[in-house]
Amino acid sequence: MAAVRTPVGAPGAGAESEERFRLLVESVKDYAIFILDPGGHVLTWNLGAERIKGYKAAEILGKHFSVFYPPEDIAAGKTERELEVAARVGRFEDEGWRVRIDGLSEGRCVSIGVHNEGPPIPAEVQRTIFSPFRRGERESRSSKTAGLGLGLYISREITIAHGGGIDLQSSAAEGTTFRVTLPATS
Repeated sequence: MAAVRTPVGAPGAGAESEERFRLLVESVKDYAIFILDPGGHVLTWNLGAERIKGYKAAEILGKHFSVFYPPEDIAAGKTERELEVAARVGRFEDEGWRVRIDGLSEGRCVSIGVHNEGPPIPAEVQRTIFSPFRRGERESRSSKTAGLGLGLYISREITIAHGGGIDLQSSAAEGTTFRVTLPATS
């Protein structure tokens, strides 16, 4: 493979370098890479962000990044703190639960997903995770994730009662996404 380089300081060197960098970032599929303005509005969007967050560039550019966060994080001021850190340090990175909105599908349903890039839920647990009194965590009741094992069961039953469904996709390569789909009302 041959590379053609423009000497530093030559006319067009900066523009060519910026274009190569833009193409590189846009082609990354395994990471969501995007730039926010100082107010937190999305300025750029790559293929990885589209795959992971579920928004096409045209749907998210100009929107405030708080759309990726659950309401309790927004109410707790998490998005403001992250913007403050980014302004002070020049960047911010975080892993955690994010809201992923897939929007309307031909005007018939609304799909809302929550995605986590953490360890996957094992396949044997996925088969029963929506059953009552089943949990992914097999540790003692004193575990910080201990619970009754009814939350996902109740969520599924409520979703079904409203004519929708809830599903789970989890793998080491893609992370974990819980998706609730409900019929759209006019």
